[in-house]
Order: sequence, then C-alpha cells, then structure tokens
Amino acid sequence: RGANKVGRKRKYQPGAPLAGKNRKKATKKMKAIPPGGGTKKLVNRGSFFLPVVWKTLTQCGWTLERGNRPGDLYFMPPGIQRGSGFRPRVDYFDSKQQVINCLETNGKWKGKAEVIECMKIFDKCQELCEKMKKERK
Repeated sequence: RGANKVGRKRKYQPGAPLAGKNRKKATKKMKAIPPGGGTKKLVNRGSFFLPVVWKTLTQCGWTLERGNRPGDLYFMPPGIQRGSGFRPRVDYFDSKQQVINCLETNGKWKGKAEVIECMKIFDKCQELCEKMKKERK
C-alpha cells in the first residue's frame, strides 16, 4: 500500500517547512507584503455589520440561528421561527446583505429610530472605507 508513493500529494502541515513549488509561491507572497507586516489591510463591507448593525438588532430582539450545515446562519427577527409557516429570505434571512435590504425597505424596521441611527453609522463606515480604498490606489 505505502510502497509506491509516486504521484501522491502530501498534506500541508502547519509549521512544516515548505518545499519545491510551494516554497517559491510562499516566497513571492512574502515579498508582496508591505513594510509593517501588512497591517494596513482594509476591512470589507461585512466587517461593519456585526459591531454596528447586528449589535442594534439584537437589542431589538433579533436572534441568530444555526442551520443544518456548519456554515448555515439565519438572522431571525423577533417572533419569527424557521419552518413555522415563515419563508426564508422574506421573513428571515441567510445573509447580511438580505438583512440590510430588509432594514432599508421593510416598513416595520426602516422607521425605528435605533435602526435609522445604526444604518447612518453603517453608511458612514462604508463611505470611509471606500475613501480609504481610493486613497490607497
């Protein structure tokens, strides 16, 4: 079984030295990192969701529910339960963007003072991020 190891790929183990092609790729990547260790990496739009929007929504009674698969997350408004006649992407949501769209269009949520305030902060964060991206180029 183990006698003929030709053609088998070895799994990468963290901390193991890189060899061959992998070492060359890793070296090229390391050279591309700016001085300071690459700590100036910009955050993406989703980075603002949890500390700004989700924090406010949990105070309004929203919950986060896990699905059957490990990566399945459902953002649940108060009083909504999965499978109890409620529809996904209409009554509850499986992405941050869908939650944002709901807050901007749903009459129940777009008029709440705390939601309006958190969406203003979220928009300002996005604008600042875009400005930083333009300055970086």
